[in-house]
Amino acid sequence: MFARSLFVTFLLGSSIACTPQTIKGSNPDPPSVSPQATPLASQPTPTPSQTTTIQIEGEPQQVPLESIQTPNFSTHFPEDRFAVQRGGGSGEGEGTWFYWKQPDGTINKDAYVQVFFPGAKQSLSQVRQFLVGERGIFNANQWEQVNRGSGDSYAEIAYAPWLRDLILFKPRTNPQNITGTAYLGEIEGRAFYVISHYPREYADGFSPRADVILRNLKGRATGLNSSSQLTLRGIGAVQVGMTVEEAAKASGQPLTRGKPAPSNTCSYVTPSASIPGVNFMVIDDRIARIDVRKSSPMTTLSGAKIGDSEARIKQLYPGQISVTPHKYLPNGHYLTYTPKDAKDRNYRLIFETDGKQVTEFRSGQLPEVTWVEGCS
Repeated sequence: MFARSLFVTFLLGSSIACTPQTIKGSNPDPPSVSPQATPLASQPTPTPSQTTTIQIEGEPQQVPLESIQTPNFSTHFPEDRFAVQRGGGSGEGEGTWFYWKQPDGTINKDAYVQVFFPGAKQSLSQVRQFLVGERGIFNANQWEQVNRGSGDSYAEIAYAPWLRDLILFKPRTNPQNITGTAYLGEIEGRAFYVISHYPREYADGFSPRADVILRNLKGRATGLNSSSQLTLRGIGAVQVGMTVEEAAKASGQPLTRGKPAPSNTCSYVTPSASIPGVNFMVIDDRIARIDVRKSSPMTTLSGAKIGDSEARIKQLYPGQISVTPHKYLPNGHYLTYTPKDAKDRNYRLIFETDGKQVTEFRSGQLPEVTWVEGCS
């Protein structure tokens, strides 16, 4: 079974360019997506946001995590063993490398996870061709594809919703020394790829740590469309705290303002009909919460939607749902999700039910997200 180590391998993509670039671990200079690639020493230091426990050589070990956000994705990574380098933006795309750190702090550029998003929207077939085509990344780096065995499966990485396919590879010289995987993914309709590359003797330490990066990889929203998902802080590219003008620009569509409340400080704005049942509460011209109503097909990031049972909501958010009586429906409830992260302590996700199924839900900042009458 290659799935476990390969899944870890996938995390960050290499760079897609008009001219394929050579990515060599033994080269003292890091691969660059553009002439503006930033040296490791000058990278900003992320702030540790949490810890997690992973299995390393069969033993549980707690590792500190740092978070990273780029224009295209966000994730967490074990800061004890990875150093991050981002390539400068260009028309070709954006690449990010997670290089392996030895215990003494030195960097091994033969061991990395790399994620790359093309500058222009490309299909999965175009991204695949860029990797394995005649003038692609594989040939430029003297890699060759490896056939998956009949017993191989990547079911273990099915929890990565962006994953569409993977390609195993090895170097043409010293093929026994390196484990390589290229992952083809898609987020918000944008195709990208991730390359994992490491010496085989690193597998026990590298794979479980890289797995953390993969599990936490999420796309940064672009625009607002019918496939956008609700989070604690927004939906699509629209975030709580934006002005109405900023939200309209981020969503890529006009927002229609409804009649303000008598106080004249609270109102709702609505996107186009292509985003059904979504409304933004506005307080003093800034987005305070997002409401999903009227049998809307929109979902939360975890997949919760109108029509789900109360039991399913509790399954999706185990141990984090509190239940209180509904103010107007005799058998109804409010199911309130309270996040664990300190940075999200002022946000909530609230599901209203008729006692059996979700009838509407909303997210946003306190106290506005708790107002059961909205702006009334």
